[in-house]
Amino acid sequence: MVGSALKTPAPGSLSAKLLDAALNPTAADESTSYSFRIIAGSYERLLYGLNADDDEEKDVNAIQPVFIYPAHITAIRCLAVSNNLLATGASDEHVKVYNLHSRSEVGSLLHHSGTITSVCFYKKSWIITAAEDGMIALVRVRDWALVKELSGHRGAVTALAMHPSGKLLLSAGRDGTLKLWDLTKGSCAYSMKLPHVADKLVWHPDGNMYVVLMDRLVQVYATTGGTYGISFRQRINGIAFAPALEDGSEDRVLFAAGEDKHI
Repeated sequence: MVGSALKTPAPGSLSAKLLDAALNPTAADESTSYSFRIIAGSYERLLYGLNADDDEEKDVNAIQPVFIYPAHITAIRCLAVSNNLLATGASDEHVKVYNLHSRSEVGSLLHHSGTITSVCFYKKSWIITAAEDGMIALVRVRDWALVKELSGHRGAVTALAMHPSGKLLLSAGRDGTLKLWDLTKGSCAYSMKLPHVADKLVWHPDGNMYVVLMDRLVQVYATTGGTYGISFRQRINGIAFAPALEDGSEDRVLFAAGEDKHI
């Protein structure tokens, strides 16, 4: 598809003014060092920015709010961060893109006709979005061109996960299927039926295994063919692999956060 898919905010608009007030910190905010920043979206359509500091030398362990911004007109359903770019998806069918370095709104992607259900980046080059309209969209960040649309799920797409190589993409749908897409060809390479509808997909950083979260079931699949499942008593809301260790070694530790308040 030729041309940009991004709609930019008008200078001086209410959206631009609200964003400037929310994301441009005070001098005190700028002078405060922090270890990392947490960004969260809510059903109340608000986007939250939190600075987290964990400094053992200063004996500091605190989370400090930085901004609260009404990013959408409806509930925020998903978000993703890549370097200085932040993308949020909501029930208003919009994907909003922000530049965290310049603290400004880049614009909105309007190519979906349903609630945005998943969004992810591949490095600085691509943003991939999915929605209840059943479409998966590949947008090139350089010029915000909608390059490819992938369709194959019957109904809503519920989750996406990009392979570390950028050549493969996992998707899950309300139809209960898991699909592996070959992005070099723009086609579905493999499809399988899941025991339940998947809520979240995660690749291991080495790309040799992936995890499917289905309510109370966490299923681990190895690309070589092995499978291992764990059932929990309570619903699991989030999963994530532990990062590589400081010495360069890597343990395959998977974290799961449940509604029973346990990790």
